[in-house]
Amino acid sequence: MKGILPFNTVKIKDKHLLSNKFGGWILLSDDEYQKVLLGKTEGELQNKLEENKLIISESNAVQIKKDYNNANKNLFNGTSLHIIAMSKGCNSRCVYCHSDSPYKKNINLKKENAIKILNHVFSSNAPSYTIEFQGGEALLNWENVKYVVQEAETINKIEKKGLRFILCTNLTMMTDKHMEFIKEHNIVVSTSLDGPENVHNANRQLLSGSGTYDKVVSWIKKLKNENVPVGALPTITKNTLNHGKELVD
Repeated sequence: MKGILPFNTVKIKDKHLLSNKFGGWILLSDDEYQKVLLGKTEGELQNKLEENKLIISESNAVQIKKDYNNANKNLFNGTSLHIIAMSKGCNSRCVYCHSDSPYKKNINLKKENAIKILNHVFSSNAPSYTIEFQGGEALLNWENVKYVVQEAETINKIEKKGLRFILCTNLTMMTDKHMEFIKEHNIVVSTSLDGPENVHNANRQLLSGSGTYDKVVSWIKKLKNENVPVGALPTITKNTLNHGKELVD
């Protein structure tokens, strides 16, 4: 079994770049390229094409299949990341956010719908699941966050999947009680920190208009001191543009 795989090509100066969807690529001279078009790929040229996955053979077929499967995992495995919006409401009014007031009715995910979502999660044939709680502010629906975590762990005693939880929160409603549950169930915390205090507070304020920087930084430090995995992401706005170095620091 040996044959050249379908490829795309473009000329770059005096070379021809050949590439294919299996991750193979090579630069060829005009003479080599013409030989490929004519199917005359004996000897050294054939070895080069085979080594660079432009030709499939018995010696590289297994690796080509493996590389293709790795690059296209979504075609062969079920969904592994499942994001659950626990609430449409939030206690903050960040300048770039769409969330509703926490005082509106029917903003939180109901328990009966949470269990339907959880059953759907476990219908995936993926070997592992990540369940990510988002909002609005997920802590507004804390009882149902706990419910989903505990139910998922119960189901997983039978399913035996890899199981991971991520809690996305602005940290302004965090309490020691929340933290104890997070530690007990190995939940990863994801939050927002938009850079230095003046930038963060310009972007991320409570409903009262007060900034959130001090509380967020305090809780990031406290969670880390308790060995809770916590990561912070910034949202870049015009307020950030003159503070690039401070953001990175």
